[in-house]
Amino acid sequence: MIEEYPVENEEDEEVRRELVWMLYANFAEACLRLECPVEAFIACNLGLKWADLHGESSLELFFRFAKAKLMLKDHKTGLGLINGALKNRTFQQALFAA
Repeated sequence: MIEEYPVENEEDEEVRRELVWMLYANFAEACLRLECPVEAFIACNLGLKWADLHGESSLELFFRFAKAKLMLKDHKTGLGLINGALKNRTFQQALFAA
């Protein structure tokens, strides 16, 4: 619903984008904590598609996606996703800046 909510200016659009990303990320995290990897996988998948559509990246959702894959016993894909993220230069800069 919030994805399709009409906005009047660029500032509202930016707030809407942040809220949509936060909803997907928080829902995925809650599902992982409740040990519901299928729901977490779906939330991450939708969130990553949405981020890609808007030219954004989300390493947080990416890692949650990998964790859901690991919980679903898809170890090869899950570890591959984590290794791919670790090779990402942006991720490395954020990791070492913290």
